[in-house]
Amino acid sequence: MQNSASLLRLLDRASEWLGLLGPAGELRAANAGLRGLLGGPAEGAEFVALLHPADRAAWADAWTRLAAGGRARVIARPRAGDEPVAWDLSREPGGDEACVVG
Repeated sequence: MQNSASLLRLLDRASEWLGLLGPAGELRAANAGLRGLLGGPAEGAEFVALLHPADRAAWADAWTRLAAGGRARVIARPRAGDEPVAWDLSREPGGDEACVVG
């Protein structure tokens, strides 16, 4: 579908790091910026595993708060980086996917 391809190109040009996470926290989709930050394609990986080990507990806490829907924010570094990123997570009540923006 042409609209889907156009939307993907638009998201790849966004300055934010954008991802879509499944119900278990697995990365289902990532824009070009997020793929670059994570060091390449990471679709299918648990997002928490892509973060610095010292920041994983904070991510897990934010993910738990997000379970019922709504929003959460957490500061966490990518696994291969030292710069902290403010991650905003959102999920529609009853939804099985969550959006992550850094």
